[in-house]
Amino acid sequence: MVGRRQVLAGGPLLLAGLGGCAGAGLTPGSGDGPDPVPVETVEYEFTNRVPEPTKFYWGFEVDGEIREWIGQHVDTYEETGFALGRTDVSEAARLYVFVGGDLAQTDIRQFDRDNAVTVVYAVEDGSRELWTEATRYEN
Repeated sequence: MVGRRQVLAGGPLLLAGLGGCAGAGLTPGSGDGPDPVPVETVEYEFTNRVPEPTKFYWGFEVDGEIREWIGQHVDTYEETGFALGRTDVSEAARLYVFVGGDLAQTDIRQFDRDNAVTVVYAVEDGSRELWTEATRYEN
């Protein structure tokens, strides 16, 4: 199925150093703009491209704030789907993911059911980086 995807947007969407997972220094969107969408509208996947298991912390923005941070373990060089059943959020505006001092976010309101969002944690040019990639399935 990967061969049928087209990359819509890639690379770092937002990288920021944070003091901790509690969101210190994090300023989510204002909550303005289009209405939130059902979180199941998009498929979500983690990709861990570093040589050790990694814990990804993720949360959805609702009404301008992140409701909760959920930790999900991803083994070395593994791809895995989000455990959406671990959140009580049904509609959201943005997805935030925190790993190893880096934060990535993407506005999920721009996608439809033919899209997937992959959160990638990798070593690039000798340093670890976190970013999101949006892909679209072709029919």
